[in-house]
Amino acid sequence: MKKILIPVVAAFVLVACNSMPIKNDNYPVVGKSSKQIEESILKACQSRGWICAATQEGLIEGVLNSRNVYMVKINIPYNDKGYQIVYEDSRNLDAKNGKIHKGYYRWIGFLNKSINQNLAEQ
Repeated sequence: MKKILIPVVAAFVLVACNSMPIKNDNYPVVGKSSKQIEESILKACQSRGWICAATQEGLIEGVLNSRNVYMVKINIPYNDKGYQIVYEDSRNLDAKNGKIHKGYYRWIGFLNKSINQNLAEQ
């Protein structure tokens, strides 16, 4: 019985370690117009493989499909003071009970880094 229980517990611990709380972080921006922020976000989305569109003034909706297995949908509200990346939906990222697979944060981190690089270039 112990031989079966130990691998099952170990697998459960590994899966549990791969999920993190879902956070919708704010990213302040100083000295840029909302148009510059919008352009930086859209350019970053394109360079990182996200499909993004400005659906209304101050809001960009984005979808990332990875390897035709994983999907993430986000909203990015923005204004001249900054932007926020808000989790909306996902597929195959074990989003439940306020947690999501840590891979989500890798994709969001890369996107945020590109947005900041684009803002710095303006």
